[in-house]
Amino acid sequence: MAGSSAPRPGTDRAMSVPLPARPGSTPAAPAPPLARRAIGRLASGAAELTTAVLLTLLFFGCFLLLLAVAFPEGESLRSLALDGRRPIDGSGEAVLRRAEALAARQNEVIASLDVLRPDVNRRASWTIAWAPARNGEPLRDRDAIQTGPDGRALVQFDHKNQLRLEENSFVVVTRSALTASAVSAASSQPLQREIDRESELAQGRRRVVLMEGEMTADLQPHDSTRIEFVMPNLVASLADMTSRLPARFRVTVRKDHSATVAVLGGHLQLESRSGAITLGPQQYSSVNAQGDVSPPLSLAAAPALLAPAEDAAYAFVDLPPRITFAWRHVEAANNYRLRVARDAMFKDVLLDELVSADAMTWGRARPGVYWWQVAGVAQGVEGLAAPARRVRVQEGALPPSLSLNPPPAVVRTPLLLLSGQADPRARVYVMGRAAGVDDNGRFEIEIHLQPGANVLVVEAVDHEGRTSYWSQVVALKP
Repeated sequence: MAGSSAPRPGTDRAMSVPLPARPGSTPAAPAPPLARRAIGRLASGAAELTTAVLLTLLFFGCFLLLLAVAFPEGESLRSLALDGRRPIDGSGEAVLRRAEALAARQNEVIASLDVLRPDVNRRASWTIAWAPARNGEPLRDRDAIQTGPDGRALVQFDHKNQLRLEENSFVVVTRSALTASAVSAASSQPLQREIDRESELAQGRRRVVLMEGEMTADLQPHDSTRIEFVMPNLVASLADMTSRLPARFRVTVRKDHSATVAVLGGHLQLESRSGAITLGPQQYSSVNAQGDVSPPLSLAAAPALLAPAEDAAYAFVDLPPRITFAWRHVEAANNYRLRVARDAMFKDVLLDELVSADAMTWGRARPGVYWWQVAGVAQGVEGLAAPARRVRVQEGALPPSLSLNPPPAVVRTPLLLLSGQADPRARVYVMGRAAGVDDNGRFEIEIHLQPGANVLVVEAVDHEGRTSYWSQVVALKP
């Protein structure tokens, strides 16, 4: 509209566009800001990547230099691959033979494992995993055995040399390694002679490392097998290798690495940082956590067994019989260790108790044959055990015979003479009073009756605890 001052949108936008430069004028050179920033970022990234690569190469070079300084140069893969097509010098051949001999010994079976009670695990030398042990499983170099709270095991090197592991024990069986001097000779001939000598000495040699627990060893001194026992602070070996008497000793290693070694038979040599001592029969020595060994001390004497007698028989009728084991007091002992087993070698132990009294009653024997023994414990060290005795539990055994001459049901006088016959070996009780039994088993006893009804009770008890009963009601009337 003429005279209006309102702007026109199209005209205003057109006027805001810059006019093109005239010919001959200097053009403006502004680069877009976004392009400049992109170029800067690319340059910075390339610089960082180059720096990282250089640092990585520098670190890798330093690492290779450290390996070259710390470790000597060995055989290359190419030389190892061509080993069969090039000659081996005398020294290298001897070392190779030694390595092959060591590998053969590592695969050799050096003992077998018998699981006496479950809860026994084995770890092979080539693995870190434990697995349940199997009865009769072979043991090789550096195999480990661990028994749990209810586990017992037997390690047999042969029929004359064996180790019994009690509960919560951890051992490693191994062979003696060749010494480092076998590879120190300069020429091949002396080296080979050294290897042959070490191999000969190592034949039949065994080593048992007891880390924790209790172990009993039975060894034959003159046998070709040589067994060395290694503990955290102690090494034990047989001191007398010429005697033909069997050697028997017991070793206990505690959590703090202190130990006790008790010799039941034979002679044992102990070596520690404090020196070496020799233990004879019925002696023991204690080793503290620092490796100090005490002088030889005497073990507690074996208790004399009192009851049950050898081959005593007990009856299993409705319930297991109650068997009371009794023995004489040992002056030096403050406790006793009682064991009951199903076999004379005490492999299958049913009862293993530490008691403070001179007797203990056991009421869990099923029908069968059992062996029992007792050893005194003084200052926490188990002493000598008495020779084992055998007891029998018989199923369905009959109680002793008992018969009475029955009195009349009604009597007129308060004095009654009661008579009968029982097993001559039984004890007879009438109304709680003992009645004498002659060699033929006859007995009689006078009873004072009370007015009214009287219940008469007679018992016959044999030496195995079986009991026969008889009862009758007798009335006393005026």
